[in-house]
Amino acid sequence: MVELQAERRVTKQVLLEHPLAQGLFDEHDLDANVTIVESPWIAMEDGEVPYDTNCLINADNVHLRSGCTSILSTIVVTPQKELFACCGITAEKIPEVKLGLLDQANMHDMYEAASNDFIKIWLAVDGPEKIVAWAAQKDPSIDWENRFAHQCDICRFMYQSPQVKRVIREHYQEVVGDVLLRFSLLRS
Repeated sequence: MVELQAERRVTKQVLLEHPLAQGLFDEHDLDANVTIVESPWIAMEDGEVPYDTNCLINADNVHLRSGCTSILSTIVVTPQKELFACCGITAEKIPEVKLGLLDQANMHDMYEAASNDFIKIWLAVDGPEKIVAWAAQKDPSIDWENRFAHQCDICRFMYQSPQVKRVIREHYQEVVGDVLLRFSLLRS
């Protein structure tokens, strides 16, 4: 994983051109087994990471984003026996993706409860970028454009923004049928 931000010295290309990397790939033929991915860096504390503007999500490119492939398909168990409904990158900051403690309930029951959570289903279908963009159409004061590059970062924003949460609470019924239909098609 190569961290992606505006000011950086290491890129995928720099890594591939480095003599040590070339020797490793040539000697052991790892290129078929190794994938080098550039992914936006996420600030875990308050503050924004400076990104190249081409990486930032906005109304012009949000249609290129897809559903979250981690929610409801990657289950994380922490050393404290806490279960998360996604990969966990920003899960510590999102109480809604914490499913509970394995000491208090079994994994199957916690997963089943999460699988019936409409917001998690919607995340799997459309992803947080499209949900936030939809909410901003209802409430233009939601400031989201050109602030985020990583899906997990905008997911954290979605769950923490009182404005986004209010719009979802007041208007989610408008999309329930469509989202559930597309979710059932994804699962078949």
